[in-house]
Amino acid sequence: MRGRVANPEGYALAGANVGTLRNRATTATDAEGNFALQIVFKADSIIVSHTGYNRVVLPVAQMPVELVLHPVSATMQEVVVSTGYQIIPKERATGSFEQIGTGRLQLQPTPDILSRLNGLSSIAFDEGVNRPPLTIRGLSSINSDKNPLIVVDHFPYTGNIADINPNDVESVTILKDAAAASIWGVRAGNGVIVITTKKAKKTGHFQLSLNSNLSFFDKPNPRLYRQLSSSDFISVEQYLFKNGYRFSDTANAMRPSFTPMYELLFKQRNGALTATQFQQQLDALKSKDVMRDFENLIYRSAFFQQYGLSLGGGTEKLAYHFAGSYDKNRTEVDGKYSRLSFRADNTFSPLKNIQFNTGVTFTQTNTVSGMPGYQELRQGLYPYAQLADEGGNALPLYKYYRQPYIDTFGAGKLLDWKYYPLDEARYNTSKVKRQHLIANIGANIFLTHDLSAQVQYQYEQQDEVGVNLKEAESFFSRDLINKFSRLNRQTGQVTYIVPNGAIKDESTTKLNTHNLRGQFLYNKAWGNHSLNGLVGGELRQLQTNGNSSRVYGFDPATLTFAEVDFANSYPTLIPGSNSFIPDNTGFKEMTNRFVSIYANGAYTYKQRYQLSASARRDASNLFGVVTNDKWTPLWSTGASWHISEEPFWNKELVPLLKLRVTYGISGNADLNRSAVTTLRYFANGRYTNFPSAIINQFPNPQLRWEKIKMFNVGLDFAFAGSRFSGSIDHYRKKGSDLLGAAAVDWTSTGQNQLTYNIANMKGSGWDLVLKGIPVQREFTWQTDFLLSLVKTKVTKYFTSMGAASSYTNDGNKISPLEGHPVYGLVSFKWAGLDPETGSPMGFEGTTVSKNYAAIMAQPYSSLVFSGSATPTCFGNLLNTFSYKNLSITANIQFRFGYFYRKPSINYTQLFQNAIGDIDYTRRWQKPGDEQYTNVPSLVYPIPSGRDQFYSFSEVLVEKADNIRLQLVQLGYDVISHGLKRQGISKLKLFAGMNNIGILWRAGDRTIDPDYPGVLSPVRTTTVGFQLNF
Repeated sequence: MRGRVANPEGYALAGANVGTLRNRATTATDAEGNFALQIVFKADSIIVSHTGYNRVVLPVAQMPVELVLHPVSATMQEVVVSTGYQIIPKERATGSFEQIGTGRLQLQPTPDILSRLNGLSSIAFDEGVNRPPLTIRGLSSINSDKNPLIVVDHFPYTGNIADINPNDVESVTILKDAAAASIWGVRAGNGVIVITTKKAKKTGHFQLSLNSNLSFFDKPNPRLYRQLSSSDFISVEQYLFKNGYRFSDTANAMRPSFTPMYELLFKQRNGALTATQFQQQLDALKSKDVMRDFENLIYRSAFFQQYGLSLGGGTEKLAYHFAGSYDKNRTEVDGKYSRLSFRADNTFSPLKNIQFNTGVTFTQTNTVSGMPGYQELRQGLYPYAQLADEGGNALPLYKYYRQPYIDTFGAGKLLDWKYYPLDEARYNTSKVKRQHLIANIGANIFLTHDLSAQVQYQYEQQDEVGVNLKEAESFFSRDLINKFSRLNRQTGQVTYIVPNGAIKDESTTKLNTHNLRGQFLYNKAWGNHSLNGLVGGELRQLQTNGNSSRVYGFDPATLTFAEVDFANSYPTLIPGSNSFIPDNTGFKEMTNRFVSIYANGAYTYKQRYQLSASARRDASNLFGVVTNDKWTPLWSTGASWHISEEPFWNKELVPLLKLRVTYGISGNADLNRSAVTTLRYFANGRYTNFPSAIINQFPNPQLRWEKIKMFNVGLDFAFAGSRFSGSIDHYRKKGSDLLGAAAVDWTSTGQNQLTYNIANMKGSGWDLVLKGIPVQREFTWQTDFLLSLVKTKVTKYFTSMGAASSYTNDGNKISPLEGHPVYGLVSFKWAGLDPETGSPMGFEGTTVSKNYAAIMAQPYSSLVFSGSATPTCFGNLLNTFSYKNLSITANIQFRFGYFYRKPSINYTQLFQNAIGDIDYTRRWQKPGDEQYTNVPSLVYPIPSGRDQFYSFSEVLVEKADNIRLQLVQLGYDVISHGLKRQGISKLKLFAGMNNIGILWRAGDRTIDPDYPGVLSPVRTTTVGFQLNF
C-alpha cells in the first residue's frame, strides 16, 4: 500500500507512524509525507499516528490515497521543523527549534518579514545605532559579522531581506542551539533563521487566494528631538555675543555662517538699528518655531498598501503554485517606495520514484527620496529658522555661508548661493531600482523506500542601480559651480570650471550567487528502531561587482554631459585655495567561494530514546592555507528521552514530557576579510597625481573561522489533555578564536594593531515558551508566553587599557573589556554639581575634582559600569480571545535588565552646531540649585573636557526597562452559505493597531528608552481582508 499523510492545510506530515494492526508492520512517512507498507492480511487495519495529532485507525479497504490527520489542539500543531537541509519531525529532534507559522506572521502586516517577528519570537531586536539589528541568544562575535544566517528555501539568502514578500512565507524556523544549527558550519555561529515559502501542494483541486491591507501611520512628532525653544536659544546667543564668541570668524576665509540673531546683534553693535527696530526684529525671531514648520511642511502621515494574489492546485503528477503581490508606500517625509514580486513553484512527478521541483522568484523595488527630515538638517539648524513664508514659498536657511557675504559677493553674477531646504526635495532626488531573481531546480530520486537522493541548484542575482540627480537648481550643484567659478570683476564675466548644469551620481551593484548541493537521505523504521540521516556536499560561489560614476553638466532631456578635468587642481572662491574637482568614479569586485561536506543522523529506539550527531567541513578562499589544510570539522551531538512514552508514565495527566541534551561547535566567518593582502588602487594620488595604492588588509595566512561551542539542555512538556504545552531550555556557549585587535610592530606594518583570531567570550541564558488554551468552549481563550534571559561577556581581549575616556560610551560602541558585555554602559563617577559655580564634579582617585583632564586620564578601574546596553531579559505575552466568528488578539512586549544614556545638554554642541536639549531649562543658575538639578550651568568659555565628562557621567544613565502594548488585532470570519455557493471557502476581515504605546517604563517618562532623543516608531492602524476560493 502506498499513500500520503498530510495536515488539514494539505502540508505533508513527515515522520508519521504508519502500521498494521494484525502483523504489526510499521513504517514512517518521508519528507513529502509519502509511505509504502507491505499488507499481509486484507482484513487488517491501518494505524496512523503523529505527535500532536489524533490517531486514525481505518480498515485497509477504507484507507484513502491521502489521509488527513487533525491536531489534538491548537497548541500542538507545529510539529515539523526545517533546518534548510531536511524536514525533521519535532518529536524526533534533539535540538532547540522555534517555529512561527503563517497565522502569527499575519498579526503584524509590515512590509518585510523580519519585522513581523519582532515581539513574537525569541529573536532580540535592537534599535541601537551601530549595533546588530537582531540577535539569537545574544552576541557570539565581537568584530566579525554579528547577524544570524538567513536561509530561504534551503539556501543562504544573499539579497536584500526587504525584497521577500511576507505573504509568500509559510513559516519561519529559528535554529538556536548547536544541534539545530551546526549543519550550517562556519555560518551558523550567530544562529540561523530558516524561511520556508509557500509551495505547490497536491491538493487535487484549484485554490485561489486574495489578500489586501492598508496601513495608516500617525504623523511623527519632531518635538521628541528635545530641541530648545527659540526664546531660550536666543538668550544663549545673547550671552555668547556678550562674551565675544566667534568674533574671529568674521575674518575666516571659509565665510562660515552666523545665525540671523547674531547678524541682528552685529547690526545693533554697529549702530545700524534703532532700539525699536532691534526689539521688533528680536520679537519676530522669538515668535518663530522651526518645529512648527516641520510639523506642517515636512512630516506627514505615512501610508502603506499591500495587495496579493496566489493560486495553486495539483494532482499526484503535477502541482503548481503561483503568487504575485504589489506593495506601495509613502513615507513620513513624502518618499516613495514600491515593490512588485512574482513567484512560481512547480512539482512534477513523471514516475513514482522521481520528483522534479522548479521555482522562480522575481522582485523589483523602486525607492524615491523625499523631503529632508529634522535629523538631516539638525546640525546648524537654529530653532527660529523659517522654512517657508506665509505663501508657502521656500525660504533660505543660513547654515553654510554668512548671509551678508553671499548677498554681495559676485555682484549678482554668480548663482544664488543660498540653501533652501524645502526646494531640495524637488531639485536633489535619489532613486534606487533593485531587481532580484532566484531560480532553482531540483530532483528527488527515491532509490528505495528508505533511501533517496536529492540534487538542487539555485541561481540568485541582484541588480541595484542608484541615481542621485542634483539639478542645476539644487544647492549642491550651485555651491560647487560657484566655488570653482572664475569671476572677472572688471567685465563681470563668469567662467565656469564646473559646468553650469546638473550633476549626476550613479552607482551599480550586481550580485551573483551559484549554489549546488547533492545529498542522500536515509529514513528507515523497523520494529522498535528507526534511523534517519543525510550525507552530502555543496559548492557555493558569491560574486559582487560594483561601480560608481559622476558626470557634470548633465542634461536629462538629451542625456548629454560635459567633460571635466579631474587631474588638475583649480582655485576656489571659498576658501580661496586650490582644490580638485570631486570625482566619484570607482570600481569594486569580490568573489567568495565555499566548498563543504556534511552529514547528519539520528537513531531512535522505541520512540523514546534518541541519539543524533552532525558534522560539517568547510573550506573557502577567505581562509588561510593553514586553516584549509587542516581537517577540523564543526560538529554536534545530542540525545533525547521521551519520558512520556515510558510504560510507567501517566499520559492522561502529562501526555508529553521530553528531555533534550545537545552539545556542538558551529562557526562564524566574516566575508569581508581575507587571508591574503588586498590593495585599494587610485588612478590619481591626492598629493602626487600619480597612480597609487593603499593596503586594505594585511596578510593573515592563519585566518580562520570563529568557533562557537554551545551546550543546551531542554524540556518539552504538555499537560491537561495537551491544552497546555511548552518548553524550557538552558544554554551555555563559549566563543573562541574570535576576531580581535592584536598589537603589532608599527615599523613593519605602519599600524599599531591588526585583527587576528585571538579573542574569547562566553554567554548563558534561558528560553521559556508556554502555550495554552485556558478556555475552550464557544468562547475560547488562547495564550502564549515567551521569556528569554541572556547574558554575554568578553573573557579574553588584548587591549592597551588606555585612559578612562577611551571606554566611556553611549552603549552603541563596542567596549570589548574583559568581564563585561560587548555593548555596555561605562561612565565617569559623579560627585554632583559645584555649589558655587554649577560645574559638574567627578573623582580624581578618592578626591572630588573638576580637573576633567586628570579625571579622564585615570585608568579604566576608575569608571563605573552600569550594565548592559541591550536587554538581558525580554519576551512577550500574546492573548487571543474568540467568540464564534469574532476574535481579538493583543500582544504585550517587555524588555528588562538594560540601561541607556539619557540625552541632555552639551554646551559645545549648542554653541557650535545649534543642537540643544530641553534640559537647558533645568540647568544650575544659582547656589542651592544643585539640590534639585544635575544639569550643569551655562559658562563661556567652556573648560576643556567639561561637556565630555558630563555627557558620559553616570548621572545620565537610567534603567531602560519597559513594557509595551505592541499590537491589538480584531478579526471576523464571515460565514455564509451564499459565499460557499459562490465558491468562497474563507473570508476574513481584520483591523488592528501596532506600536500602540508604552504601558510602563523604569526611567524618565518623557523619553522612549529604546529611542532616546530621536523619533520612535509611530502608531499604525491597519485594515484588510483575506479571501480564499
